[in-house]
Amino acid sequence: MTNPPPRPPAPKPTKPRNAAPDPKALIEGFNRVILALEASLATLHSEGAVDLAGLDDEIERLCRATMKLTGPSAEPVLARMGAMTDILEKLSLELRDRMAETSAQDQVEAKAKHRAASSAYRKPEQGEG
Repeated sequence: MTNPPPRPPAPKPTKPRNAAPDPKALIEGFNRVILALEASLATLHSEGAVDLAGLDDEIERLCRATMKLTGPSAEPVLARMGAMTDILEKLSLELRDRMAETSAQDQVEAKAKHRAASSAYRKPEQGEG
C-alpha cells in the first residue's frame, strides 16, 4: 500500500478585496499629509516656493480608502480629511495670491522697460538733414 500524497499547506486567510481600511491607519495618513502641507505653507512664506511632490498620490490614496468607510468609524477619518482640505485650500489661496503678486510685479517691470526703451529711442526731428 502506498502513502497518499502530502497535502498542500492550508492557504493563508487573506483580506477580502473590498474590505474596509483601518480607520486608525487612515487618520495617521491624513495627519502625515497635514504635517507635510503645513511645512509646505511655512516654506512658501519663508522661501516663496513650495514642493508638493508625491503628496498628490498619497492624498488620492487616502481619499479613495476613506470612501470605503461606513458608519461611526468614518467620522474621525472624515474630520481629519476635512482638516487636510482646509489646509489645502489655504495653501491654494496663498499660491494664487503669490502668483498674482508676481504677475503684477512682472507687468510693472515690463512697462518700465518699455518706457526706458522708448525714451532712449528718439526719432530724428523733421527738417534736420
